[in-house]
Amino acid sequence: GDIRWRQYDPQKLSLDNFMVSAGKVNTTLSTDISFADGLQIETFNFLLPRTPASDIIELIPEDMRKEITNLKAGFDLKLGLQLTQPFRPAVDSIPSMSINLEIPEGQAAYEQLRLSRFALTANAEIDGSKLDASTITVGKLLAIGQGVGFELNGKIDHIISDPAVSGE
Repeated sequence: GDIRWRQYDPQKLSLDNFMVSAGKVNTTLSTDISFADGLQIETFNFLLPRTPASDIIELIPEDMRKEITNLKAGFDLKLGLQLTQPFRPAVDSIPSMSINLEIPEGQAAYEQLRLSRFALTANAEIDGSKLDASTITVGKLLAIGQGVGFELNGKIDHIISDPAVSGE
């Protein structure tokens, strides 16, 4: 990755395609930060490329895993976060962002529940200044296994005042 700081604009710092790794998990981060009028994160893009869920679980300290130890994760996941408006941590309580989660078809098991097919595509549009305007869209949730089988999609809006769920 690239770290950018310019002496003619010393109150700005940029990270471009900065790689952050832990264990077997590699991510990429790009951000523009300004210190001109307090801390302001002007842009923020985070990408976790397709990664086995088991590699992510291994990052959690064993004494903190609790119920997740019962999860047998035979699937990968991909996660993207993108700031949609500048964020000032000292002023704004919640950032506005787009969150995309993709779990390509795989398998999963939790205690007696065994899914031979499991997949998810979901997106959340978070409006940090007006949470009720935020939406969550499930493009696909597939869960098929012994005693269970469904595929659905849907959207949730008015999350705070009057959660409304629509879907198929």
